[in-house]
Amino acid sequence: MGVPGPGEVPAAGRRFGWAGYAVASGLLVAGILSQYLVPAAWVLPGWGGFFEGLLLAYGIGAAGFLVFVGVGPLRNYFRHNRAGAREGFRWYGILGILSFVVVVLLTIVYLAVDPRFDELLTKSSPVAQAGASDPYFYMLFSIPVGFIEEGLFRGWLFGSVLTLDGTARWRGHALWTTLVFTGVHVYYAQTYLEVSPLFYVQIFLLGLAFAIAYYKSGGNLLVVALLHASFDVISFASFVNQDVSLGAHYGLLVASALFAVALAYWKRGPQPRPEPGATSPGPPSAGPGASGPSPLAFAPVPCRTCGTLVVGDVRGIPTHCPRCGADLGVPLPWEAGAYAHPAFSLSAPFQPEGPARRVVPSDPDPLPAGAWPPP
Repeated sequence: MGVPGPGEVPAAGRRFGWAGYAVASGLLVAGILSQYLVPAAWVLPGWGGFFEGLLLAYGIGAAGFLVFVGVGPLRNYFRHNRAGAREGFRWYGILGILSFVVVVLLTIVYLAVDPRFDELLTKSSPVAQAGASDPYFYMLFSIPVGFIEEGLFRGWLFGSVLTLDGTARWRGHALWTTLVFTGVHVYYAQTYLEVSPLFYVQIFLLGLAFAIAYYKSGGNLLVVALLHASFDVISFASFVNQDVSLGAHYGLLVASALFAVALAYWKRGPQPRPEPGATSPGPPSAGPGASGPSPLAFAPVPCRTCGTLVVGDVRGIPTHCPRCGADLGVPLPWEAGAYAHPAFSLSAPFQPEGPARRVVPSDPDPLPAGAWPPP
């Protein structure tokens, strides 16, 4: 196929550039906004029904990305599920709680300054009206919609720009693509007018949580699609039983927030203590002819189970991962051939004091353009 031209990168066997990405993104936004902007008189005969409208809303954008981008950004949709579950529930909990707090504060402000607050908030959006007419159908229908929207917005809109630009600026790309996702929900502004920020805050933070989870899991979309679908299913369930719906909504939110707290503690973990007796027979040698071991340092050793980078020195050799407890395969000082182990390196800096420590990077290493999604 030759060498990619300027602005083009390989992606899952295809080549696409910024121009193709811009066209596909424009078609995505145009397709979704068509349900608000295209007059009914302009709709072709037979295209005014429910499923025909969905085909216009989602099909135009999907066709644009298939033609101009390809399926590369979606290739990990059903892969890295364990990382997807960890990051999905983690960020759903963190940003879900933030959303709750912001909505409560905004509600207090609106109650104080907007006399129409109660009147506007009780209005029913077109989606709510449709859900009330047949809640069980829309609960079931929410499941494929969650998978479709996550593929379009997190997989294609966000994932394609990561492929083009690399991941060093992923935070900025996550923000603007989430703003696009939030902005296409026009019916909230049409229905709730000045109090619509109450809904847009929730949509934005939920979409941002899914974007972060997609990135940090290496491109997994299955878990965030299930969370997206669950949120919508629970929302439509309010037309069947409001108490059950509220319980499910806040139950999932609280469970995810507790998971995020537990994960933060688990990552930090208890401070590692040296194994009993795992100290050097004597102080490091200060010069030729001195007894005791050489001033050898303990080079970083990655845990083969969880990937944590464990570092220490010969005075406190960590033989087990302080995060998951897995055996690092590092021999104790008195064992035969201990100082021939690759963990000990003359080139590594000697740490004269302190217990074993560990370094856990907060973000994956940045990937260059064309390297997203990772294997």
